[in-house]
Amino acid sequence: MLTISASYLVLTLTFYLLQVTAKCPEWCVCSLEEEIDCSYTSMRTFPVGDWKLMNMSHNSIFSITRYSVRSNLLQTVDISNNIIERIDWSAFMEKLFVKEIDISWNNIKYIYPETFLCTPNLTSLSLANNRLLELQNGLMFSGNSLKILDISYCNISRIDETTIKYGVSSLQELYLQHNKIEYISFDFFNSLNNLKILNIGYNNLQSIEMKMFVPLRTLIELRLENNPVLCDCQLGDIYFWCLTHEIKLENMTCLNSERNYRINWSAHLDIIKCNFKYEKQIMNAKGDRSGDEETNSEDSDGLSPVTILLIVVVVIFIIIIVCACLLNKSHNCCGAIGCGIICIECLY
Repeated sequence: MLTISASYLVLTLTFYLLQVTAKCPEWCVCSLEEEIDCSYTSMRTFPVGDWKLMNMSHNSIFSITRYSVRSNLLQTVDISNNIIERIDWSAFMEKLFVKEIDISWNNIKYIYPETFLCTPNLTSLSLANNRLLELQNGLMFSGNSLKILDISYCNISRIDETTIKYGVSSLQELYLQHNKIEYISFDFFNSLNNLKILNIGYNNLQSIEMKMFVPLRTLIELRLENNPVLCDCQLGDIYFWCLTHEIKLENMTCLNSERNYRINWSAHLDIIKCNFKYEKQIMNAKGDRSGDEETNSEDSDGLSPVTILLIVVVVIFIIIIVCACLLNKSHNCCGAIGCGIICIECLY
């Protein structure tokens, strides 16, 4: 009886392995029903099967439709480095378990707002390096599970309050560097209450104000480098705000219109001195007390010690003159000189 059971188990396992092998293309690498790796195979279509992890990177996939990916158990899919130009609005419909989607390094020009609306468990999405991609109509997410969104190296020129319509209250990392962004709406950051990392470096921003970052209460890292922003007190406020809130400010630079060179703020080499009070705040925030002794007294809010001393001497001299002149009426002390110096006789 034990022999029959063992034989049955072997036959069942063999049949299962043959079934899996039949679903796995010979040029792919498969791990039962869990994972399939078909990268670098020049494939143009997705393999059939209920795969949970699918690597289709570095292939020749041109488009993604509703029926391209048939696995409803899919959790992670890598479709980077293909030639994708079009993604249907229903491409990820019924993919309720998908958590990570990578569609970077493609030729996507347009993303339907509802493309990712049916992925309530999505935590990471990369659309980076789609050089023609614009987000004119925004993106929508559901479930508030998204934590990482990478839209760097695209063709985005504006960030409005509707660029990401909703579903990002749990977002922790947002990458928008190397775009063509000229404008960011202040209202865009209002719903990003859990954002920790924000990268908007290498864009075309000419004005950045601190109040746009105020809603980001959990921010720990901010990157603003290589934007054509003038070195002014508004940017200085951002620098001071990051210091006092212990936010890591990576390589922030700005353009000095007078001397036409970039300032490295992170190295504290050439901070704009709006006034002495601002400079002192910066030094205190950095814990650098040594600069206070070297600060020129002429920049202080009050009078310099030399000026105060001079005023005191003049006042005393005037008092002496008045007293001497009054006493000189009854005591012919020192004549004209007595009006300047009180003689001993005048004191009695």
